[in-house]
Amino acid sequence: MPTNAVRIKTDPDFYEPFKIAQAYRVGDLIFVSGQAAVDEQGNIVGVGDFDAQVEQSFNNLSQLLELGGSDLSKIVKVVIYVTDMSNFPKVLALRERYFTPPYPADTIVEVSALGLPELEFEIEAIALADGEIVGCPIRVNEMKIIRASIYTVDLPTKGGGYRRTSGFSPDSNVSTIVQLDTDEGISGYGEVCPLGTHYGRGWGEASVSGANLLAKMIVGEDPMQIEKLNRLWDVKFKEDLYVKAPFDAALWDIAGKAAGRPVCHLLGGRYEGDIPMYRTVHLFKQHEDTPESWARRCQDYRAEGYQHFQLKGAATADSAIATIEAVCDILAPGELALCDANGGWSFPDAVRIAAGVRNLPVIIEQPCRTMEECIEFRKRCWNPIKLDEVIETTQDLLRAWNAGAMDYCTIKIGRVGGLSKARRMRDICVDLGIGAVPDDTWGSEFVSSALAHFAWSTPTKYRLNATDLTDYVTVVTAD
Repeated sequence: MPTNAVRIKTDPDFYEPFKIAQAYRVGDLIFVSGQAAVDEQGNIVGVGDFDAQVEQSFNNLSQLLELGGSDLSKIVKVVIYVTDMSNFPKVLALRERYFTPPYPADTIVEVSALGLPELEFEIEAIALADGEIVGCPIRVNEMKIIRASIYTVDLPTKGGGYRRTSGFSPDSNVSTIVQLDTDEGISGYGEVCPLGTHYGRGWGEASVSGANLLAKMIVGEDPMQIEKLNRLWDVKFKEDLYVKAPFDAALWDIAGKAAGRPVCHLLGGRYEGDIPMYRTVHLFKQHEDTPESWARRCQDYRAEGYQHFQLKGAATADSAIATIEAVCDILAPGELALCDANGGWSFPDAVRIAAGVRNLPVIIEQPCRTMEECIEFRKRCWNPIKLDEVIETTQDLLRAWNAGAMDYCTIKIGRVGGLSKARRMRDICVDLGIGAVPDDTWGSEFVSSALAHFAWSTPTKYRLNATDLTDYVTVVTAD
């Protein structure tokens, strides 16, 4: 039986003067002529505005497909013409905006000019009218990890050790970087920098020793089976969660590269909105430890663009109250103050501080060392409370929630054992309605990259803030 070609056109047909058919339906396929930023009256839309021209072109394409009984989701092939290939990143973004996986076959060409001199973008397409696009076949052959390499690097702090409740931090910390190579040529990277036992469980030298042991367990495994591997090493390598974190991050890195998608998409999707960045307020040894100094340092960081300021709790109740008062006095609209004791306050001092700042706009972070003290402190504090160091496992999170001990939960990737466990805990926070703070202890570019993807995949409504740890150290470990 002969196959007919049925013309598809709009009314009015602004292509008519150019002797061009807008589209044809031939059997189960629709062939669409190049669509550009021309409206129904033949006027060019968005002169000098690439994004506006793209939107109009896709509106035209969508309208023709609908007239032919199809839509954008049934496109199988496109050819895109641009007059400036520097817009290629925008073309990649528009594919994600207008198309759905599995994406259409695509050719993109830079041309010196299009049909009208003001046009910057044009797209032609072939789409299904009947039938469905079948997704990619299920992967049968497993990828294998063929090598695990362990590296260490010292990360000196910009400015040296900074003041905390328990004294000054070290001038430098040892970071461990893990590289996992696969038999398909994909490599993944992860990092952990646990800061040492003066801060929490674990220290740099131990993470190196543990990483070499864990590496022997992971070679030969399929890196795409992330949850299975996590449960495997939780059985064979008990405790020491921080040692597992860089391996887990490296697995997610491989998965993202294999899928051709950002890791944040795999962790739950990328949510819109800016991520507020908090800045730990550093008082170095040359700074006088006075309330005025803390306020001035906040103003220094404000000048760098920060709006969330994390103070380090003073050693005495009176000085902590005075410091919080001084900082709250200089806060501008939209700014936020947090006072982080890192668990360094005694319970009596914490109660005194809570009473002294109850009418001030400050979040109290990790006031005391133990969960029991923090639970009791909650009963005496009117300010919002953020817990940090006592949250290591899902069980800790649930215990703090059931006791009503926190309003915000810090989830540090290294402390909880990696992105997999961090994601699980983050999702529980969201389900419970708790504010989440995607974070990590310390690190360089590898930690900050994992942290960025974790933060982007956290729903905007529940994401208090995050941080960029590369701003705290002097060494660069990746481009």
